[in-house]
Amino acid sequence: MVSPVPWLYTLFASQVSISPLYQPYTMALKYAKRPWQTLYIAHELFITLFILFPVCSVNTHSTPLRSYLHSRCMYAYAVPPHLITPEFKILASVARVASIRIPGYWYARDGTTPKPTAPVSKTDQKVFLFLHGGAFTLMSAHPGGPHVKTLYHSFVHLAADVPRLFAVEYRLSSTHPLPEQHPFPAALFDTLAGYIYLVDVMGYDPSNIILAGDSAGGNLALALIRYLIENRGSSGDDTSTELPAPPGHLLLIYPWVDLSNSHAETQMALLPPGANQGLAGSAYTNDIDMLPDAFVGRGYPSYSSLAYVGPFGLGMALHNRYISPASLSPAVQARFSGFPRTFIVVGSTDRLLDQVRTLRDKMTRDMPAVGHVTYHEEIDGIHGFMNFPSHPGGRTAFNAIGDWLNMVTS
Repeated sequence: MVSPVPWLYTLFASQVSISPLYQPYTMALKYAKRPWQTLYIAHELFITLFILFPVCSVNTHSTPLRSYLHSRCMYAYAVPPHLITPEFKILASVARVASIRIPGYWYARDGTTPKPTAPVSKTDQKVFLFLHGGAFTLMSAHPGGPHVKTLYHSFVHLAADVPRLFAVEYRLSSTHPLPEQHPFPAALFDTLAGYIYLVDVMGYDPSNIILAGDSAGGNLALALIRYLIENRGSSGDDTSTELPAPPGHLLLIYPWVDLSNSHAETQMALLPPGANQGLAGSAYTNDIDMLPDAFVGRGYPSYSSLAYVGPFGLGMALHNRYISPASLSPAVQARFSGFPRTFIVVGSTDRLLDQVRTLRDKMTRDMPAVGHVTYHEEIDGIHGFMNFPSHPGGRTAFNAIGDWLNMVTS
């Protein structure tokens, strides 16, 4: 019996049309002749299927995954209806979202139990409330996520009197071709639930909470404080029950604070005809950044922007102070009076650099007291550089944050 392999190979080499039934065999023969290419593809396939997909998969469930690595999972209850304002009840109705019971994870420095005993002492216990990044559509607060060994582990070792961190597993947004679910304000409701858990269940004094977030998490951190400041004493059904006071400190790590394209469009409009797009600011000049063009600049809008604004459309990203506090649209009117002392860190090669600088300027305008807004711009830092242990600027940024924490919490 003649082996079918030479016959198949002859067909492939002569570019004769092959039935789909035999296409897998021809592909196998093709890569059998290229061992190094085969090894490379096998390596990339393994990394994608068994590392990237498990870590970055979209988690839209309110059930926690198995907890490990010096952590403990706890639930934060849904935000009570009387603490949701009429404005946000309308937004939630349009978006078809509601506040739900969500998980969060406790982390602690070595030798410390992850979850403290409730109620904690209101005078000497400080804690991080951390909101992870991931463009509202990726990543997780789970101990198996990429933030644990870099951000979480580093933060709980920065200041002697802040030994613990609570990370909220907020719902992630998605849109076509995935199911359209969890747009704004779902993640904000989850963030508020986590904050109320720390104050009302665990007993932390708001002044002892350091609210921190990277990228999209920084956006949520700003939105949470804005909600607390704007609505204290004016919540929906029972004004006798107030929202908690805002946290004592705010830490923003390369925050995504303009989900519109206002910075790139404004900068392009100011260029003379025929000018190089490279003069149009960080959206175009910082093209070595890990963020693709779709987030800002010529490729806008991104999947993440569309998923987060959901049924409200991109006009919401341009004009809403909760979604884009650094938008250049005059309609935004984002004010920062009453915000806590803030530390902002961003890299000089981050595509979001211009919008972070706009945020800095707005916050400094509304909080002019010396030391109320601290800004650190790391040379050659890309977006997410503190998540990469090999980046030389990561340790410098962590040290700067540690110095600030020791100064403001002592």
